[in-house]
Amino acid sequence: MSKSVDIIKRQILRDEILEILMQAGSAGASIRVILLALRQIGECIDNKELDKELYYLADKELINIKDISNKRLHIDMRVYVISAKGIDTLEGSEESVGIGE
Repeated sequence: MSKSVDIIKRQILRDEILEILMQAGSAGASIRVILLALRQIGECIDNKELDKELYYLADKELINIKDISNKRLHIDMRVYVISAKGIDTLEGSEESVGIGE
């Protein structure tokens, strides 16, 4: 596969991740939920690739990463939430290089 096709596929994947997180709302979504949602729309990626894309989106400040833990309930998980900048990017009021349709 050519480099430009690979870049476009990653940009589309990032856009799809933002869409999933937009639908999740302020509660956000775990990596497992995001993976399941991506598979539902035909994206077959592994945890490592998704993790890489999530950190890319976080570095661009398009998503926030929240670590949630409750020792009493034995909860220790990471949740990803779309940021205001991420919403603006999806709605087209802000442009972000590396994200695309």
